Amino acid sequence: PLPLLCAANASASLSATLSDPARKRRWCLVSLALLDDYASYRVHGDDPGDASTRAVLQVEVLYNRGRVLHTCGLLAAAAEAYESALRAPGAALPAALGLKRDTAHNLTRLYASNGLVEQARKTMREHLTFAATTTTAAA
Repeated sequence: PLPLLCAANASASLSATLSDPARKRRWCLVSLALLDDYASYRVHGDDPGDASTRAVLQVEVLYNRGRVLHTCGLLAAAAEAYESALRAPGAALPAALGLKRDTAHNLTRLYASNGLVEQARKTMREHLTFAATTTTAAA
């Protein structure tokens, strides 16, 4: 379907970015344009499903936007996209658990690699730490 074709083209353009540093800016612009098409078709396409499905798709779109921006070196914009994905209502749904984990991981790496260690720790605490549950044995 069309959303997957747009995503594949954006991914191919992004791969070209990595293999041709001299033309990085051009390939990043192409990738971002294709990503906008993908986002539009993915969330507002012919049959995006019910409200919870659309909410999870919105998280997916924001995560993918963050990845493209991160790869293109647009770190502030990438952090904003990742943060938006983590704050999106769909991020709380069980279907988005993998996306939420991957988003938080990428955001943590982005922060840590830019010296924002406290922000990285905060992101890890909020999104990547599992609370231990205590169970009591029945008597």
